[in-house]
Amino acid sequence: DDDGKVLAFIGLIRRPWRFRQEPVDSVTTHTFMADPEARSSPFAAVQLLRTVLSGPQNLTLAQGTDVSARIWRRLGGGWSPVLSMRWIRVLRPVRYLTRRLQGRGRARWMTSLLSAPSRLADAAAASVLPGGSVESGGGKSRTLALAELAPLLAKVASARSLTPHYDSAGLAWMIDALAYRKDRGELRMASVDLDGTSVGWFIYYRVPRGVAQVVQVGAAPGREGAVLRALFAEAREAGADAVEGLMDPPLMREYSAAGCFFRSDHSTFLLHARDESLAAAVRSGDCFLSRMEGEWWIGVDPTPPASATRGVR
Repeated sequence: DDDGKVLAFIGLIRRPWRFRQEPVDSVTTHTFMADPEARSSPFAAVQLLRTVLSGPQNLTLAQGTDVSARIWRRLGGGWSPVLSMRWIRVLRPVRYLTRRLQGRGRARWMTSLLSAPSRLADAAAASVLPGGSVESGGGKSRTLALAELAPLLAKVASARSLTPHYDSAGLAWMIDALAYRKDRGELRMASVDLDGTSVGWFIYYRVPRGVAQVVQVGAAPGREGAVLRALFAEAREAGADAVEGLMDPPLMREYSAAGCFFRSDHSTFLLHARDESLAAAVRSGDCFLSRMEGEWWIGVDPTPPASATRGVR
């Protein structure tokens, strides 16, 4: 600040991790902003981020704009091109394309033309896309209890060197924070059962129309396809036009086989580590990293109910 005037600010939240079973001090930064009207704010922003990166933590993660990414990299941080991407699975091609055109301000006659086809046309269009029409693949989704999530997450994540570590209280806090974002839809946690055995899970925002945002997907080795098909089938039945989530590098082939396409995210995934092996684990995908561990989930519902009494977390 300068004489009480805030020039720049940044948020920090501690995150629990394990690297090869050893605890890692980590923080995720968020809400990095500087006053564009203050002449000294660019310098203040650099100084602020330099202070953060020189802190006691071993690993710092963030998702930034092009501007903050340039400052971050100038101060010795790195980035992950793959984690800066997201996967998208289109479920209703006609409706999805119509919404995309409307969002870009295309001519009304074009969107009206695409809105005319019936559900049959949407189903026919989906059948010719990579991955074909959405089928559950035999896996059945059921509501996942919070107490079931921690052991599932620990079991699947243990196959990678860098893993999130949640105690029951921390995980409950995280799910509560995710559920608070009513503007994204209804938070849904589901287990996928195959032949009576849980083979994975997914957490996403269920929406009646539009794009359903996926928070986390986990699957037992060899069962990734079954979990993805169950997710897509449930989201389509709920009414979603498409499903979208953060790229998980080791599962890129499985996402592709399931009919997903990939595109750059709106932000760059940034990292800074004192130990190069930590940075290498993130860049190579030898980590279990979802939207729960990044910056994406942080924020306040822009349209909270008038009766809301809960404070900002």
